[in-house]
Amino acid sequence: QAWQTLKLPNATLQLIGVNEFPKAGLEQNDETITYLPPVPHATLGDYYNRANVFVFPSLVEGFGLVLLEAMACGIPVITTPNTAGPDIITDGVEGFIIPIRDVEALKEKLEWCYRHPQELAEMGRAARRRAEQLTWDLYRRRLGSRVKEVYDHHCSSKAKSCMPIQI
Repeated sequence: QAWQTLKLPNATLQLIGVNEFPKAGLEQNDETITYLPPVPHATLGDYYNRANVFVFPSLVEGFGLVLLEAMACGIPVITTPNTAGPDIITDGVEGFIIPIRDVEALKEKLEWCYRHPQELAEMGRAARRRAEQLTWDLYRRRLGSRVKEVYDHHCSSKAKSCMPIQI
């Protein structure tokens, strides 16, 4: 709905994996919308690299690794709080967090992206920098640090003799 009301000149919308969601409500004869079947994971980078913004308006999503994939390609994202978006994106820096089912908010952010190409490019650079920070090694170190913190607190608060741990 947001896309169809915008009618942005020289702008197109690519929907990848259209077999995974219904086309109902979308104008199938709208020449600004391209429907693509699911593509091999190895080729997703090619699609990300041709995009200006990645939109992931999910209603329910565990982590949404696709957000990091897009960000790693330097693509800012528009997503909802029902994804990992709030955990990895600072609203207005690497992308935007919009309320679920809020067509007007999505429309507003898409139009902003269209009208502010320089700012969008900077947002894409910030998205890439953020994605580069979120590594498995960093995750392991943070998790290990937190486990040690909880363990140390448990040992000190219980006045027990606990075995020291090293993570």
